Amino acid sequence: MVKYNFLFWNGSSLILNNPRLTVFAFAALVLFFLSLTSVSAESENESAFKKKGQVAISHVKSVQGDKLQNSDLQARDSLFAITKLKEEEFLLVGNKGFAVKASTTHLIKKIKLPSSANLFSAYTAQSEHVLVGGEQGHLFISDKSATQWKTIKLDVNEAIFDFMESPSGEIVLTGTYGLFMASNPPYVNWANIQLPWADYLKNAWDEFGEADPHLYSGCHNERGELLVVGEFGLVLKRGLDGVWHKMHGGSIEPAIYSCIISPDGQTITAVGQKGLSHSSTDGGVTWLQSDISAGVDLYKIQNFNAASIITGDNRTLYVSLNNGNWSCLRFADDTPLGWFIDTLVTGERVIIVGSNGGFKSTTLESLSKATNKIKDSKEFVACE
Repeated sequence: MVKYNFLFWNGSSLILNNPRLTVFAFAALVLFFLSLTSVSAESENESAFKKKGQVAISHVKSVQGDKLQNSDLQARDSLFAITKLKEEEFLLVGNKGFAVKASTTHLIKKIKLPSSANLFSAYTAQSEHVLVGGEQGHLFISDKSATQWKTIKLDVNEAIFDFMESPSGEIVLTGTYGLFMASNPPYVNWANIQLPWADYLKNAWDEFGEADPHLYSGCHNERGELLVVGEFGLVLKRGLDGVWHKMHGGSIEPAIYSCIISPDGQTITAVGQKGLSHSSTDGGVTWLQSDISAGVDLYKIQNFNAASIITGDNRTLYVSLNNGNWSCLRFADDTPLGWFIDTLVTGERVIIVGSNGGFKSTTLESLSKATNKIKDSKEFVACE
């Protein structure tokens, strides 16, 4: 397996030299997700400078940043993750160790972490521990004050892309090149989760060569079922019996970046590369594939009320009011350059972060109204 050779950030673009790297997205990443799945040699070349990478993503275009009530966030800053600290207070993390507290409308205070590593994930646990993960296995932990941070030594070099938590408080983290670990409070000691990749990825390995997959993110439900999604169209599930197994993927096919699962575990939706969506209504036994965004990569899906929102490349939002139809929206004061990578639904608001200083806050009501009647919206416009 060939690991990435270098990452170079010059202020406006992230240059990645990696044969498996596609674009998950700087948007997922100025560094964020390395998507090496390539459906063909031609598509791999086309996306080599455009999407996620080991942590990153590939090209970031310099544009004017969103207008905020704080000058700490610049157009060169790319935000990869957001987590809620307390009511009306959030932690945003991004490239070059950037971390900041924010409210729903403005930045509050920059946070200093023990390293300037690119940061790709953030999570607030039930135990009120706050975890931040980044490139080269950097893992930091604090409490909800986010003032004092402790470095947790994982002894790995892979990037940490996501955290998910079971009802028992166990946290699973995922990342590049098969990074898959678990820990319980106080999250100091982490153990590797071993999976039979040779079996799960037999078709991909026969064609592509042996390489552990990038695991981009996960989702869970109240019953304690966990899903992890990743490269080669992978969907992995840990059921109530505690055993992991493959539900989807394993061949040379587009990567999956995000998922949601219903409380009863029967309805699953996963989205990812090339605008594809994979859905199941029988707990993952059978799957239906559809094209939501005509080739635009989709990085995050979230439920709100009875509806869903997806963020993606070109700073797009896709909203479905639970009728199976998706409407593509953009903020009226925004440009379609860059991407939105993470979304947090809290109360009646949606907080969105991404590239080029991307920090947006809106209401579920505004999104719903724009989806129903875009001509009457002053906040959103329809995608071109």
